[in-house]
Parts: sequence; C-alpha cells; structure tokens
Amino acid sequence: MNDRELLEFIAAQVTGLTNTVNGLTNTVNGLTNTVNGLTNTVNGLTGDVGELKVGQQSLERNVQSLERNMQSLEKGQQGLEKSILSLEEGQQGLE
Repeated sequence: MNDRELLEFIAAQVTGLTNTVNGLTNTVNGLTNTVNGLTNTVNGLTGDVGELKVGQQSLERNVQSLERNMQSLEKGQQGLEKSILSLEEGQQGLE
C-alpha cells in the first residue's frame, strides 16, 4: 500500500469514526429525551388509580426504550472501538 492509498484509507476511517460518534450523540440525545419522559411521567402521577395505571404503563414503555437505547449505545461504542483500532493500525502503516 503506497502513501496515497494509506492516507485515503485513514481518511475513510476518520469519516467512519465521525459517523459513529454522530450516531452515539444521537443515541445519547434519545436517552436524554427518554429520561425527560420518565421524569415527566413521574411528575404527572396523581392519586387516581386509573391515572397511576396509565403512568405505570408509560414508565414501563420509557424504561424499555431506555434499555434499547443503552444497547444501541453499547453497540455503537463497540463499533467506535473497532474503528479506532483500525485507524491505529493504519497509522502504524504510515510510520
């Protein structure tokens, strides 16, 4: 692999890393929205049993959403780590 090909490879890796970081940022924003939804649900609960049941269901949905977002965040983090390793390997090729 010549220097130009190596630089193109590294540029592609950096672009991939940027996209992964942007995806992680979006996931974190989704988590923030879910937590805000949980907070709003808790704040909106009253003594009415019917409303409590609806609030409980809403909480359950928000917790499930939070769990899915956490799994997505973990997968994104793993992808980011793989991309960083690949970038480091490419950098070693430049040296």
